[in-house]
Amino acid sequence: AGCASALMTQCVDEMAKWKCESSVCGSNCVDQGNGVIPPGSHIVPVNNFGANALRFSVCFRTLNARSLNRFGMVVQERCQPHDFHLCPYWVPPTTFTAIALPRNASYLKVEFCVVDDSGSYGDEAYYHCLADPAPREYFGTETHWPSAVDVEFAKAPYCASDRDCPGSVCDTVQYPPICAP
Repeated sequence: AGCASALMTQCVDEMAKWKCESSVCGSNCVDQGNGVIPPGSHIVPVNNFGANALRFSVCFRTLNARSLNRFGMVVQERCQPHDFHLCPYWVPPTTFTAIALPRNASYLKVEFCVVDDSGSYGDEAYYHCLADPAPREYFGTETHWPSAVDVEFAKAPYCASDRDCPGSVCDTVQYPPICAP
């Protein structure tokens, strides 16, 4: 179910008490993760059943005013790649957590990434995000967001090349490509 912003501190304390390893109350994407989560922010649970790390980014596009004024049609403007703002946290593979989103966010983009084993986990320079499978996009408004982000189960990480599969090879016969066992 995730944690409401008012209960995040209590949730983290409870996780520490029971020595839980997952970060149920973990990813603040509001104000680049600095400070307290403002009231009205959206808290969306994230179930990463996959074998890849996830990178999140948000966009703040709104309705197309011309279509609304001229034709009375509600048309959401599409976010271009340069419109997305990266969230400062990554979600590790096979993790249940929650992400706090700004109230005025309209899109959440979720990318599948692999960690280069020469770096340390959490260092952005050592991540490589994949084009295939395509990033997932979730749409929301100030009042409505999906109840959860569920990433499908995967036995092995998705990959783009052998470099993404330390000690193995990228099986490109599969679609999307996965690291061979």
